[in-house]
Amino acid sequence: MSAYRWTCEWARGHRVSTIAELETTSTNLRAKEDMGTQGPRTTLYLADHQTLGRGRGANQWSDLPGQALLSSWVFSCEQPPQPVFSCKVGLALYEAAKATWPEINFALKAPNDLHVIDEHGVAFKLAGLLIEIVTLQDGKSGVIIGLGMNTHGAPQGTTPYPATCLTKECARADHLLCEPDFRTFLTNWLADASKMAISSNSPTLSTHETQALKSAMMHHPIAKDLSRVTPEGSLIFDGGKKVSWTDL
Repeated sequence: MSAYRWTCEWARGHRVSTIAELETTSTNLRAKEDMGTQGPRTTLYLADHQTLGRGRGANQWSDLPGQALLSSWVFSCEQPPQPVFSCKVGLALYEAAKATWPEINFALKAPNDLHVIDEHGVAFKLAGLLIEIVTLQDGKSGVIIGLGMNTHGAPQGTTPYPATCLTKECARADHLLCEPDFRTFLTNWLADASKMAISSNSPTLSTHETQALKSAMMHHPIAKDLSRVTPEGSLIFDGGKKVSWTDL
């Protein structure tokens, strides 16, 4: 069974409005096409394979059919999300994964990736986020959160980080990747992402969120000397070096 099939079954069981296709160009592109004509009426866009899968900037997301969760989640907002919204979404992904598979050493890699850190301290990319905002005719905003996660396989030769998948990481922790756990992850993710969307117009992070973000990032090799996360989403390192969330 693939993540595509698991997610289709989960969506039916939870009555999540879904458009699922075995192949599409990009789930984010598909969502934007629909939102341009009817607004955010569908919550989830899903595919088993993307021919034009995208990452941040000019990056591409590579996949083979049956190997990954390829999804876009749509939310409506009264106002355009603030810049710290990307921090909130990254935290939602980290917390949903950690709550489902606590035995895996996850780490959040700003601005948009979820990594796994092995016993030697090496980082492997597991999942990525692509957030896009669409202005609707009524003046409100639609938010598309693209989530790609390697589940049953991973592409080879990725840079600057090698890729991994849930099947491999669960096996490393003497655990099998199974449908009930994956369903739990999807439920956790939708609940957490929905909460972040509700607070998307907040210009700053709460104290809890800044502390949780630091905890989510501190095990990553590039964030080992991270001192704190500011309410505005900047990263402060030992020695006073300041880096914006999008520049790490």
